[in-house]
Amino acid sequence: MKIYYVLLLALALIAPAAANEPSSTIQSNTPETHYITDATKVGFSIYQGNRLVKASLENGYLTYRLKNQKFTIKTKFKWLKIYLSEEDIGEFRQDNNKIHILSSALTAAANKDSDLLIIADHTDPYGSNTLIGSFTGLKTTGSFESFFDVKILHHEKSDKDIRLSNFYGKLFGYVWVDFDNDGDIGIDEVSRIKLIIAK
Repeated sequence: MKIYYVLLLALALIAPAAANEPSSTIQSNTPETHYITDATKVGFSIYQGNRLVKASLENGYLTYRLKNQKFTIKTKFKWLKIYLSEEDIGEFRQDNNKIHILSSALTAAANKDSDLLIIADHTDPYGSNTLIGSFTGLKTTGSFESFFDVKILHHEKSDKDIRLSNFYGKLFGYVWVDFDNDGDIGIDEVSRIKLIIAK
């Protein structure tokens, strides 16, 4: 499955609500005191087999235990951005130019009917995050909720698409949900997550 990388300029034209850079308040020495730690307040939910996957807070990460099969991300908000990698990168990473991992400059997306999430190379300061929005595969249920099915993980390091049925392990990351639809990534809109995917 091909990935279409969205440049900052293109993203600003197509999805202005998602184009702003994270605010400087994101950086913190004690992230567990700033990120959303209540799974009922993160602005999204994860379902598998039509059942809600309940998250527990473990070492500052909202932890979701999944089987290695399709899962669904549901949200009532227009934009959601997710960064995932196979290693725990700790606090928001930045390079010498201070580019945050949730920055629009690092945002990528797949085609409209996508069922793919990007798994960033944690050693690459320019590893991509995934924007989930109306033009990248977010589907409306007809109610106030939209959903995104995940069946494939695109690993940037190997440039390979791996079906969930062929993957197991841990994924660490951050999720931003644009609660107020202003495109500004506030710390009160970000949660740290860990996905534990088992056979």
